[in-house]
Amino acid sequence: MKRCSLALAAVLAFALFAGCAPKAEEEKEEKQHPLGGYAVVYAEGDADAESAAEAIAAEAAEEGLTLPVRADSEGAAAREILVGDVSGRSYSYYTGRLHKTGGWDVRMLDGNIYLTSDAGYDDAVSAFCGAFLRAEFSQETSVSSAGAFRIGRAELAGLPLGCFDIVYPEGDAAAEDAAGELSTWFAENAGYVLPVSASGGQENPMTIEIAPQAEWEDAEACALSLHANGARILFAASETEKAVRSFIAHFYRGQETDVVLGEEGEIGYRVWEYLDSDYETTDVFVPSAALAEGVTWSRRTMTDAEGTPQSVFVLEAKAGGGWKLRVGTHPDYQKGSPVVSTVLQTAEAYRAAGEDVLFACNGGYFKMATDNKPEGILIRDGEMLSDGLGALHHDFFGVRADGSFVIGEYDLLQEISAELVQACGGRGVILREGEPYDISYTEGGDDLGINVHPRTAVGFRANGDLLIVVADGRQSGYAAGLNLVDLAQLFQELGAQYALNLDGGGSSTFVTKEEGALRVQNRPSNAGGALRAVGDCLVLTAA
Repeated sequence: MKRCSLALAAVLAFALFAGCAPKAEEEKEEKQHPLGGYAVVYAEGDADAESAAEAIAAEAAEEGLTLPVRADSEGAAAREILVGDVSGRSYSYYTGRLHKTGGWDVRMLDGNIYLTSDAGYDDAVSAFCGAFLRAEFSQETSVSSAGAFRIGRAELAGLPLGCFDIVYPEGDAAAEDAAGELSTWFAENAGYVLPVSASGGQENPMTIEIAPQAEWEDAEACALSLHANGARILFAASETEKAVRSFIAHFYRGQETDVVLGEEGEIGYRVWEYLDSDYETTDVFVPSAALAEGVTWSRRTMTDAEGTPQSVFVLEAKAGGGWKLRVGTHPDYQKGSPVVSTVLQTAEAYRAAGEDVLFACNGGYFKMATDNKPEGILIRDGEMLSDGLGALHHDFFGVRADGSFVIGEYDLLQEISAELVQACGGRGVILREGEPYDISYTEGGDDLGINVHPRTAVGFRANGDLLIVVADGRQSGYAAGLNLVDLAQLFQELGAQYALNLDGGGSSTFVTKEEGALRVQNRPSNAGGALRAVGDCLVLTAA
């Protein structure tokens, strides 16, 4: 390595001292903002869009950046920030469809930035400034007011879902009905209104095609084929309705709110979610004595087409009866320091504290392998015991101060958490308004939904009746377990409007009061039938 002489070093030091600060200042002046060269363009005649464009220019000026403002009729600039339903641009055909119902959308498309809204532009302008003016951005940058919708950001082939039409084979009534159902679901859950038409009858080349395959003949499978202009949902012609519902379940009803489908090729999946359960109830045992006024339990024996036996335990508490429900824990359980105990131990602790315990079962998922903290929300008698609304943003079951029940997903929980006095988390809202809902819950793979397991679930009827089901499993000759289809359809049979899948497996425990004592009625699947210590329980006590 060459060494500098002392004299040369002195000269260099003087030069650095004399020239560094001015040079740094000069470089700072030369560095251009990524939005330099952009113009702000608004839809002519839209006063709100024009005001939003002026607001963007004013915000940019505060950052030392000059952005000219013009109407879309004045001709296109090399790079543009487009506000409102502008015309004459690459994506003019689609921008009116990018609106969220009652909200806004800001995104980069082909180097230009589009701001659209049907609820005023203040929030959209603020979002633009945060994502583009005061932060680094890329060709994929987008933000929207999607918090009110179940889909945070739905895309196909790199474009917003709102850019696509839904098409079906002309003359196929079943496919036409399915296409309409898909369009309705997108409108209600993503805010995008996608037009529906027969194949070839649409102006838009970007499509989601409903494509029954006659040659597949009764195959209980379908596939999603992605290509440059959208997607084709391929399936056996006899499974049209089930296939489209399965498409929704797999790609737009997961724990993740961002759904991006962009790779070429086919993604295969089964449509098992909407097939009928194989189980039928063959015997129901109901104890002669009720647990309390309006509170009964039963044991059902169910059998599938192959004669496999299945034991299920059902708690039914009539609205207005002599009972109340709470989320229970070990007495020493504190936020940040959970103490686990078996369902029987927890029930006994409440009884020792003076409560007349009628029933108890396991509750929400918890981190059994690490610190035993709840995965979802946990509220006990008005006290929040979880970190925020839950570490993993699970679905939830809650009780309001007036005693009414609520089951829903994380977005609803964010809105109403302050109303809840009891709450626990679950995975999979399996029944919603009386119909199967998220019965393809697939966190960590398909095992949780399609495979049979011991199960615990809670639900309620429209009139406020409480229903709790515990299904045994993993015990040959006695109980194999249920999948989420079986569980959802059992709740339908019981007349439930809503139902939520709770923690299951070795945790599933069904405890009732019997002749003045508390007794475990089911056969937990833990080795040797041992009861598992769990984080929280549902405890029913006399009112």
